[in-house]
Amino acid sequence: MENPHCKDKYLTLLKTIKQRSDFELFCYCIMDNHVHMLMKMNSDPLSSIMQWLNQKFAYDVNLRMGRNGHLFGDRYKAYPVIGDEKIRETIKYIHRNPVAANMTETLIYPWSSHHVYIGRPEKAWFEAGQGLELFKFGTSNAKNNYLNFVNKMGDVERLVAQKILSERDVNHLEDMQLPGDHEYILSRPQSELRSNVQGHLDLVFGRLCLMNKLDYPKIRDQVRENQTKKTTFQRFKKVGLALSKICRELQIASEDEVNAYLKLPPDFLNSETVKDAIKIDFEVQGLIEVYRQTFPQRTES
Repeated sequence: MENPHCKDKYLTLLKTIKQRSDFELFCYCIMDNHVHMLMKMNSDPLSSIMQWLNQKFAYDVNLRMGRNGHLFGDRYKAYPVIGDEKIRETIKYIHRNPVAANMTETLIYPWSSHHVYIGRPEKAWFEAGQGLELFKFGTSNAKNNYLNFVNKMGDVERLVAQKILSERDVNHLEDMQLPGDHEYILSRPQSELRSNVQGHLDLVFGRLCLMNKLDYPKIRDQVRENQTKKTTFQRFKKVGLALSKICRELQIASEDEVNAYLKLPPDFLNSETVKDAIKIDFEVQGLIEVYRQTFPQRTES
């Protein structure tokens, strides 16, 4: 969809199916090789909507280019988005996608719904007004709140900018978890955190592994079976200790739960000498500081 005509056509088809089908659309962004949409399904199933949309789009592009076959390599991916906070994060994620992909330097992008949010959302052909209402707090202006919120770089975008994550890492992350999960997961109430220890350990461990270029989640088995290089083992040791410390400070999980999660003996991560202990402690603290800088809202509580 690098050709502007293709993006225009997809947007036209999206408007058409919106008029014909019973679903709500809160925001969208049409990229070069994929599309993001935040939708609420009503009486019509998502599968039928996406099938019509993608088949019509493929037919038009193939006819225009004199080719045939599928345009999209994979079936569409659908993730549940639950709760106002997560919806706000997802709207931000979608509208910042062109900036994060270095396609534009500003949020003004012809094929995203951002310009509708800052224009006349109440007159939009989709539910932009409902999406913007989520940014209204008390008597404060929803549009100003939205702009302040969406103009701030997201966590994954910040990690990419700092070259901590690569594009491949981001794709892996998107396959692992829902868009925006990492944005707020550790600022949830402690009662909610404790209700899903395994899930939250997965998220923190995954973040630390990606920051240290470790193959999550295979690395645990490789270390346990002593099938790693010394440098990889040292990275894992640093990640394991950082995981334990972060979980302890934020009361996400106990030390025993972390050890059980890593599937390692309790003393496996201990240093053999005082010198090694001082060195690894310094490295772990550095890793946690990077984590705090890139995920500030979750580690300042």
